[in-house]
Amino acid sequence: REAVQSVCRCLTSKELPLKLQAVKAMSRVVKSPEGVQHIKPWLKNVLAEYFKLIDDVPNEEVVETLEILVAHVKDEIGPFAVQIAQRMVKLFFKIITNASADEDENAFTALQCLRVLNTLLHVLAPLKDNAEVFRQLCMVYQPIIQRCLKPDTHEFLEDTLDLIGALVSFCSEMYPFLWALIPEITKRYKIATDHAQNVVVCLGKYVAYGGLAKKPDMVKEMLSMVHWTFHPSFPSGQGPTDPVVIARDMLVPSQYSAKLVTILLLHIGSKIQHHIPQISELVIKKLSETIKLQTALKKQPKDDVEYELAKAENLIILLIESMSAAMYRNPELFLQALSKMGCTTAVFKVWMSSREKMREMPSCLQLSILGLQSLSILPPSKLPKELMGSDRVLLHLLNASVGQLTELKAQEEKEANDGDTDDDGDDDDDDSEQEIEKFEDIDGNKDAICEADMEEFKGLAERIKNAFIYEDGAHRDEYLDEFFNEPLYQVDKFAFFARCFDVFPKANPQAYNAWKSVLNGQQKATIQKLAAEGKMRATEEQKGNQQ
Repeated sequence: REAVQSVCRCLTSKELPLKLQAVKAMSRVVKSPEGVQHIKPWLKNVLAEYFKLIDDVPNEEVVETLEILVAHVKDEIGPFAVQIAQRMVKLFFKIITNASADEDENAFTALQCLRVLNTLLHVLAPLKDNAEVFRQLCMVYQPIIQRCLKPDTHEFLEDTLDLIGALVSFCSEMYPFLWALIPEITKRYKIATDHAQNVVVCLGKYVAYGGLAKKPDMVKEMLSMVHWTFHPSFPSGQGPTDPVVIARDMLVPSQYSAKLVTILLLHIGSKIQHHIPQISELVIKKLSETIKLQTALKKQPKDDVEYELAKAENLIILLIESMSAAMYRNPELFLQALSKMGCTTAVFKVWMSSREKMREMPSCLQLSILGLQSLSILPPSKLPKELMGSDRVLLHLLNASVGQLTELKAQEEKEANDGDTDDDGDDDDDDSEQEIEKFEDIDGNKDAICEADMEEFKGLAERIKNAFIYEDGAHRDEYLDEFFNEPLYQVDKFAFFARCFDVFPKANPQAYNAWKSVLNGQQKATIQKLAAEGKMRATEEQKGNQQ
């Protein structure tokens, strides 16, 4: 207690070096729960001294320690939030308006101002009765956000997008100026594709917030961004002209754009079905282009193109994920787009050849199941002739979906028994593997906030997750997990299979009978087992909804 009080008193010293040492000490004191309790009575005075220091010595270290203080006295920061935000905005504009000799240090200090503003939102989000504070903060944040979306503030774009995303996630209502930022974000993206990850996460928060379906211009704006990413055009002399070079350069941005398409279909697909033909055409063209690029890369020395080959493979999987979501939302419109482009057989051939890769990517595996199973509920008149021919493509696709559902069941059981390494568990894994194969045969700074500190207070707010998109092809896309929580991603795949299994003999009896005729006894038993599992889950879900 005495130590904390001594630090607080040193903050009021007239000796600048002593005040700065007190600031450093404060950043360590607040990391102790006992220290936080003793600081609370002094908080108003401590913040006043920080504001004086920011006016007198506006450097990165002072602003950074203010962020640490805000993060750790989170429960008490509400009454001071607007004042802190105003100070940070004022300092930011002062820095970027008055360039000095030490531009690097100024840029870091300005960047730290944005991070304080972002931290404020995360700290305030769990607090009760914060709607009025957020309304005031939106007004304070508006000028700095609009300024940072200008081309000459490129170094601040990543943190600005994080700031916008936090506002969208945590505000109790969507203010007009936030909606108006979407065209600015997509416009800025075209000259900042290296920030594709941040742009898509930010736009994804708009989609997840709700209300986007009632703003068709904003949906068109996002789809226009996707179109430009898949098929970019640069002003003369401002970009590459070789199609192969362009395709290679845009592999990673295209991955994130494919994710944006899937996010749109997951959340508002039922309300934007008129866009499904356009979306399908976009995705299919990009798929064709990526396969051609992959073929061209394979002709070059492997060491020179290994990175691009991995990214091309991942992009193909993400495009299949988008097609799966489109086919689930409206299989008829998606198949019409395939037929119109004359590529039905080719697309499903790529789909089937990518099944092994899908096993490593749960979101794609689950959406593939929904997409392929949707074929079983269409009458013959709605199916392309390529699926109904003598080679029984439809049956192979349905068998593949059953194999994927069996794989999903095995993954769920493995997760449920995670850590269980006894012999019985290994035998269960082997049995699941055999069932799958049967169906596949048929068809820095020491004073900075450390990661642990950030998690401590961010965990109290809605979790905004950091994301990495399939860096090695084997990891789940943790960056965009929050956008797959609902509504489509929560559709129970087993319950959906059970519904399709009931509809199939009525919708397409000829195909259903043909399918039954090629299944052996064990395969039929597996299907019955999966259908029973689906019905049980559907019943449990219905009971849960009633409760």
